[in-house]
Amino acid sequence: MLYGGAAIYALGGPTVHAWRDHWGKAAGSLGLRAGAPLTFATVALGSPENWDGGAVITLVVLSLFVGAFDAAALAWEPAPDTALPWQPRVLIRESRLGLEVVGAF
Repeated sequence: MLYGGAAIYALGGPTVHAWRDHWGKAAGSLGLRAGAPLTFATVALGSPENWDGGAVITLVVLSLFVGAFDAAALAWEPAPDTALPWQPRVLIRESRLGLEVVGAF
């Protein structure tokens, strides 16, 4: 289960980027997701024999921050333009008829 979860964490984001034909973002996401925790673990914690519960929790928290950074910075795209910045709507209720205009700002 641990290896499956690690594989989904490391490959999930890059797979979505690649699926959308953003190969540079896919490579960056894979580098961040695999590189940051492994670099931190190697430099700060040493060999896996030296890891304790606190080290594992630190790696999990770091992985969460890396995933959030990937979602916020790499996966961000501007919203597509709509045909109309506003839309008229007709409201029909039992007791009244109305017209409203809804727009995006």
